[in-house]
Parts: sequence; C-alpha cells; structure tokens
Amino acid sequence: MAQKQLDSLHSAIDQSGLDVWEIIYDQHVSNPVTFDYDRIKEIDYKESSGFGLRAVVDGRLGFVATTDPTRLVDLPEQVKASAAFGETAGFDFPGENDFPKVKTAHKSTRNFSRDTAIERGERTIARIKAELPAVQAGAVFRPVWSKRRIVNSSGLDASYEQTVLGVSVSGILVEGDSIQGVYEGHGSCRDDADMDAMITKVIERFAASAQLIKLQSGVYPVVFTPKALLSLLAAIRLGANGRTVQKGASPLSEKLNETIVDSRITLIDDPLMDYYPGSRPFDDEGMPSQKNTIIENGVLKNFVFDLQTASRMNLRSTASAGRGFSSPPSPSFSTLVMTPGTEPIDELVGKIGKGILVDQVLGGGQSNLLMGEFSLNIDLGFTIEHGEITGRIKNAMVAGNVYDAFCSVDSLSLEREYYGGALLPSILFQSLSVSTNH
Repeated sequence: MAQKQLDSLHSAIDQSGLDVWEIIYDQHVSNPVTFDYDRIKEIDYKESSGFGLRAVVDGRLGFVATTDPTRLVDLPEQVKASAAFGETAGFDFPGENDFPKVKTAHKSTRNFSRDTAIERGERTIARIKAELPAVQAGAVFRPVWSKRRIVNSSGLDASYEQTVLGVSVSGILVEGDSIQGVYEGHGSCRDDADMDAMITKVIERFAASAQLIKLQSGVYPVVFTPKALLSLLAAIRLGANGRTVQKGASPLSEKLNETIVDSRITLIDDPLMDYYPGSRPFDDEGMPSQKNTIIENGVLKNFVFDLQTASRMNLRSTASAGRGFSSPPSPSFSTLVMTPGTEPIDELVGKIGKGILVDQVLGGGQSNLLMGEFSLNIDLGFTIEHGEITGRIKNAMVAGNVYDAFCSVDSLSLEREYYGGALLPSILFQSLSVSTNH
C-alpha cells in the first residue's frame, strides 16, 4: 500500500510542476505491555504512518505532511503555499550514495511477543515483591518496528528498517507523605536487556535508601551516574547544535579548537554502532551517516549541522538531520558516546570522604541550559561517608555550571551505561554546590 501511495504522490508532484522536492515516509508499529502497581495495566497495539513533502519553490523552502492517504494528491499545491513563507534554501538535496553498513534491526525484537513480555513482567513483579513487599513494582516492554524511506528529485531513493525494544523496571514506595521512586531502563535494537541486573539494581537502590540522612548544605564531591549525567549533557547538546550556533546563541560559537572541559573528556556523536537505537545508515535528509567528534581530549572540535544550517554557515552538513515525517529537519544527535575512565564505579565512591551520589534528577529547575547553568532537584541521591553509601537524601538540589563542572572532574568510571541516546560513564566531580531543605 505504501508504494501505491508513494506513486500517487509522485504523480501529483510531476503534474504540479515542482522541480526540487523531497518525500519522507515513516511507518511505526508498536506493541507495548505495561505493568504498574504490581499488576498488568495495559496491552496495546499501535500503528501509524505518514508522508512529509518538502520542496523548494522560487528559492524558498516549503513543508507539509499528512497521515491521510486521500490527501496526498493535495500536498504539492499545499507545499507551494507553504514555501511563500519559508526560509531561503541554501542547499541541494543529496543524490544516490554509498551508505555505510550499520545494523539497525534484529529478529529477536521483531519476534518479541506479548506472551514473552507478560512472562518477564510477572517474573519482575514477583522478584521485587519477594524482596520488598511494601514496594509497588512496575515494568514496561515496548517493542517497536519502523521503516523510513526518503525519495527526492536528485535521484535518491533510500530506506531502512529499525527495531527497538525499550524495557524499564521500576518501584514506588509510599510512606506517609513521602514517595520514593526507583527505575532502571534499557534500549536496544535487540532483545538484550539484562532483566536480572536491572531488577537487582532497583532492589539495591531501595536497600541503600533505608536510612534517611540529613545533609547540610555545602560544597561536596559528587558522583553523577549515567542516568543523572544526561541532564548535564543537555547543555552541551544545546551548545553544539548547529541551529543554536547559526543563530549566534551558543556560548560555544567562538570556541572551536579551544579547551572547554577536562582533557579526559571525549564526546563523539556516533550513528554507526550496530544495534543502538540512534544508529542509522543515513540521516533524515539522506546524507550518509558519519561519526562526528564533538569534544576530543577536552577540546571543542565540531558542531552538528543539517543541510540548511550548514549552508547558512558556509559549511558542510555533518549528516545530523533529525525529524519525523510531520516536521522539517533540524540538527540533532544520534548516540552520544563518552570515552570511559579507568576506575570501577566502586573506586569512585570509595575515594570520597564525605559527598553524595546522584542517580536520578527531576527536570532542570531554574536552569539556563543555553549558558550551561543547571539547578537540579535530586530525585534519588545518596550520602557517601568514608567511601561507603550510608543512606538516602531528600529535598536536596545540586547546582552549578556544566562547563565549570566538566573542568573539575576527578575521575570517570570504567563502566558505561546507555540512557536517553547516550553511552556514558559515571563521573566524580571534585566539588559541586548542594543545597538542602529539611
């Protein structure tokens, strides 16, 4: 059916007289199974698809999209109207290319069944309840199959399939007016989540939370786990985004080839790793995927651009366009990879006399991420004394400047974990400001 719809749209484009155009087609199928409050909550099936049409008309970009197959023939005239208000186009659509080989789909996720999800979910609930009867346990299994196809007037016709299995394990403990939540997650193109390890970690986090510790406000050494570290990386993602740079709003705009963080920090945007959810053979404009080193040994090396933002800067695209079918492209990251350190996480904790470990945070508080400022409420954090985790802290906030923090790194862990589109180690920062409210 999709091919017939594509042919119909292509025919309408030919009749409209459009010369420079691009079609993007997306199809998604998901079968989520959700457990909540110790029992199965939802078994669902979701399927969606849609077409986006981008065109250059009189030198300007237009874009329209639809999920309604009966409206495809109207898109060419609609995109002409849209272009009247669009940006001036400064690029050509890419033609056929030799795309890199990257594995983005796996049969284990294609064949992941509801019965498997239910069995694993029930086992997860049973194990958490056996160890922690007062905790309300949950789990989510979300297998997704998708297909993306891009066709344009320069001769490009490229597509790829992707499977992603998102898995999470969680627990909630309600004690009076206090609510504590612990969660672990995993995402991959394969069915390779270590459920036992995820469950064990949730149980261990609750065990470490048994003692509530009152911490005085002050400056402490702080360990950020990969889960929490994502919030700090948001500032770097924003600062290194080509659109922010092109607008002159990034604090990093004039700092290429300058040292901006500790020399042990190397950060690479890598869409070429097999079976990672952010991997792809080409970006969302049909440019062949490539690794982009953002920071190398502490030195800012690159920003990420799509075709339009790169043209505005008289640069080449870094093949970093991201979008769905319903929106025009913009610069985005695939999988951010930070090189690991040499010390196990236990050694990072072990060297702290008095400090904290931050595992989960809530939002950005009053953060000004564009300038690197952060103020994060600690959702799940622990006190450390003499190299040992001694209990949980609550009503606490950690604040500072991302770039200052990354210049005061004590050490990075040997282990890395994948969360939220990033493969990261834990980091021990020498000193961060922590404020508490008891």
